[in-house]
Amino acid sequence: MFDVVIPVFNAMHHARACIKSVLHDDTIPLHLYVVNDHSAGYTTEALRQLLSGYDDARYTLIENHENLGYLKSLNRGIAEGSSPYVLCLNSDTFVPPGHLRRLTHAFESDEQIAVATAVSDWANWTRICWRIPQGYNALDFARRVAEVSTGAFPDIHNASGFYFAVRRSVFDSLGLFDEAYGFGYWEETDFCMRVLDAGWRVVVDDGLFVHHHGQGTLDKPSQQKHMNANRRIFMKRWKRAYRKLEKAWKKNNPISYVDPAIFSDRGIVAPALIRGRPSAAAGSQATQFPISREEARRRLAELMDPATSLGEILSTLDRAGDASKSQSTAPPQVLFLVPDLSADAAGLAAIQLVHQLLTEHVDANIVTYGVLDEQALQVCPVAFSPHVYPDAASMLSDFPDCGVLVATDSEMAHAAVLLRQLRPHLKLFHWIQDQSGCEDEQTHRACRLIADRVVGSDWMARELAGFGGTTHVVPPGVNLDFFHDLRCLRAPHVIAWVGADTSSGDFEDVCRVYEALHRLCPGIELALCGQGYETRALPFPVKDHGRVTRLDQLATALNEATFFLGLGSTSPIARTALAAMACGTAAVLSRQQSITGFAKHEHNCLLFEPSDCDGAVEQLHRIIEDSWLRQRLIDNAHQTASAHTAVQQTRKMADLLQQQDT
Repeated sequence: MFDVVIPVFNAMHHARACIKSVLHDDTIPLHLYVVNDHSAGYTTEALRQLLSGYDDARYTLIENHENLGYLKSLNRGIAEGSSPYVLCLNSDTFVPPGHLRRLTHAFESDEQIAVATAVSDWANWTRICWRIPQGYNALDFARRVAEVSTGAFPDIHNASGFYFAVRRSVFDSLGLFDEAYGFGYWEETDFCMRVLDAGWRVVVDDGLFVHHHGQGTLDKPSQQKHMNANRRIFMKRWKRAYRKLEKAWKKNNPISYVDPAIFSDRGIVAPALIRGRPSAAAGSQATQFPISREEARRRLAELMDPATSLGEILSTLDRAGDASKSQSTAPPQVLFLVPDLSADAAGLAAIQLVHQLLTEHVDANIVTYGVLDEQALQVCPVAFSPHVYPDAASMLSDFPDCGVLVATDSEMAHAAVLLRQLRPHLKLFHWIQDQSGCEDEQTHRACRLIADRVVGSDWMARELAGFGGTTHVVPPGVNLDFFHDLRCLRAPHVIAWVGADTSSGDFEDVCRVYEALHRLCPGIELALCGQGYETRALPFPVKDHGRVTRLDQLATALNEATFFLGLGSTSPIARTALAAMACGTAAVLSRQQSITGFAKHEHNCLLFEPSDCDGAVEQLHRIIEDSWLRQRLIDNAHQTASAHTAVQQTRKMADLLQQQDT
């Protein structure tokens, strides 16, 4: 039986993933203590709502009435429990299934083991990689690390606090963490020194990998301040003994064998060695198809050629389907095929969805080719690293094994069809995010080839009904853990989003609207965010948020603004409009089919006809002048955002992707 203690201070996106990963594991009885360290209102309510979905016998929610800091919150949670083992867990970790079973085995193997920890991608003496390697996620990399384990529990002497398991009898003997270390840092090292001084062991399970994002709560200046102050306290107590242990660790790291065992025997390139160039996907999961790069290139071009008979292609897929019926169940992993993974709308949506699927314990990842835009992976904290190939032919000739493929554009849809010809067990989906795809000939062709399509609105489903097959509607959702109303004071301020995948005409329309609005309301601040625009195109100062790729940055910009102007017809406008509604930013939107599922004129927003700049100015001026109307729209928009969440989108997509053919 374990007591698991997780202090939480805001950063609900981290806490949600961590808590769900803990409560997903029922192999060993546990009681979870979540200590809410006086978080903001949204996090407090979100924690209550999240935990209410579980058996209340499995958890206790402790709420501090003031911000005590990580260390005191941790001690408070430990003191509440009585189980023989205690796991202290940072809220920005993601634990794999079976981790408590491994800890139990470690403690039962030797009564002298007082503290046990895991290897990670963010730790002090037990770090084995600088991030999850390419082609892996937190779930399958944990399985890979377990494969190479020696089964031993080497003495590490210094266990990092991100994942810190302790016998309760040791706490009873030595006391809890020393609160002289204030908000935290170095307290776990101090505890390890006390443990060693008393003659017990501090070990690491070399086969237990726990993903740790790192720096999940404190900002860097605050973190450095606490670390420096606490280091002085620690060194005053333990400098000589610690330096001796540190020197021995550097000379003979007891888990130095883990890296070579993971990376070298399967031809994997350690991510730390990759600097701005494409690399092959992880060889641990790649299975060579009986097809060369040249053959893959030729066959993909043939599939995409309009002159190629669809009937012949479909007949080969039917034959492949018949052949697969006698095969064993396919591997469960879901792979999203994303071309040129960059910080554009389609790529960012796929990155967010894959991470959310992992929090639902769906084994998912992304496959792409070309040069990986590292900024794209910073959109939000992610627990995976995509497979990256130099080009499409390389990808097709050496594709990783999986059970489900989700193509995100027409080219990748054709690639998926070729892969299914080679791998008959594959289940294919075509995820069409943008309404403009309904008018694209290559998308129409792909719709005839892939029977299962996923779209974001009923309108798109109706548009594609004539292609046969099944169109599944999974509405887009907003991640409320990032996008919520901070209830701050806001000066009159309009923000418009401009994306690289919108037409230049959209920015020209923004300029016309802003120029007219500036004449009508010269005191109102105007702002832009996104990319593909020049602020100097406007004859007056405009606040420029620049290329906003991180969700937290966009949430900050939206919470500063009073009004959101949405022009254009692409799916990012729909997602950004939902984010604005969640942040309490009054929305004025172009009446596009992509937003009709949630945007209701004079209920939660004001709408104007596409390319009607005068109409946009009129509606903006109206909402600026009428505070009662503005507040009513904002209140209703909050309800709309709550009904269109990323959690709902993810669960619906997870159910769809995990359906078994009958």
